Amino acid sequence: MIFGVTRTVNFAQAIFAILSAYLSYTLFVDIGLDPFLSVLVLVPAMFAFGGGIYILMLRRLSGPARNSPCSSCTRWASESRGAGLRLPDNTRVIAPAYANSSWTIAGYQIPVVRFYAFVLAAAVLYACT
Repeated sequence: MIFGVTRTVNFAQAIFAILSAYLSYTLFVDIGLDPFLSVLVLVPAMFAFGGGIYILMLRRLSGPARNSPCSSCTRWASESRGAGLRLPDNTRVIAPAYANSSWTIAGYQIPVVRFYAFVLAAAVLYACT
């Protein structure tokens, strides 16, 4: 649950995160796209999807109705129910070839996945500043 600058309770954040994870899994299994590369595809796609949801659902509300927790809860319930009908609810694992690889540097084990995640996060942080 997010309570942002607009003073609106936002439950959709978690739904978008779940949808992104499922899409990343689908891209990995069906196409063979690396999970780190799927970020390059999914971030712009989810940004556009979120903007579309905002325009279609939230922008139409005005004044007190927009800031009402009830309106956000109603949207959250409809979105999460819709996602639950389409997405399986069992555990899925993305395991690329390098998932269990690590490097030993100066006696320290550095998991390859965590190193790549750090580099990706640093690049995004640099790009946003």
